[in-house]
Amino acid sequence: MTRGSSAEWDSVFGQDEAVDEAVDEPADEPAEPVARTFSLREAQATLTEAGPVIAAILACRVELAERLQAFQRGERHQLPEVKALEARLGEHLDWFTSRGVQVKGYAPLLLDWPHEHAGRLLLLCWLENEPALAWYHEAELGFLGRRPLSDLA
Repeated sequence: MTRGSSAEWDSVFGQDEAVDEAVDEPADEPAEPVARTFSLREAQATLTEAGPVIAAILACRVELAERLQAFQRGERHQLPEVKALEARLGEHLDWFTSRGVQVKGYAPLLLDWPHEHAGRLLLLCWLENEPALAWYHEAELGFLGRRPLSDLA
């Protein structure tokens, strides 16, 4: 499912232009502070452990989109379920943030693990449907600055 640009979608999902900019453009401000850094092995293990959480996010996102569409067609009785699904989606995303993983987007799901390499703060980067953690970028460059992890070797 691709995230639309409608104001309704953004208001229901609580996502604003700041998230879009994190994916589309380099950050204009300093990178967000990090609670911890991950080794590559730790980040890979977290991604593996997150499999069921990722599956739950994808399922929740689809159901939320379907119910939101029904609500927008006039089925006002969908509102409580829409709100419950929003809360459930937030809980699933909190699984990552509670472990120090940065959630940069959820449609598609985009995750960053802070990583220190040669005295620099990098972000190990995973985008929904990628088979493994295989990319990184400088904290200040954002998604557009992604490079393969093999460049670090």
